[in-house]
Amino acid sequence: MAKLAPKRDLEILTSIPGIGENTALRIISELGDIRRFNNPSQLNAFVGVDPQVY
Repeated sequence: MAKLAPKRDLEILTSIPGIGENTALRIISELGDIRRFNNPSQLNAFVGVDPQVY
């Protein structure tokens, strides 16, 4: 499965502490090309989260 994921996307995601290859592959498979979102708000809406700063 890792062979199907764009290498650069996989490298970026796995550089985040706590995200290993399996988690990165799941994120890529769920989101597809993250570049289709014009801004973080669109990504948040797609995922169904509403992060706020308290």
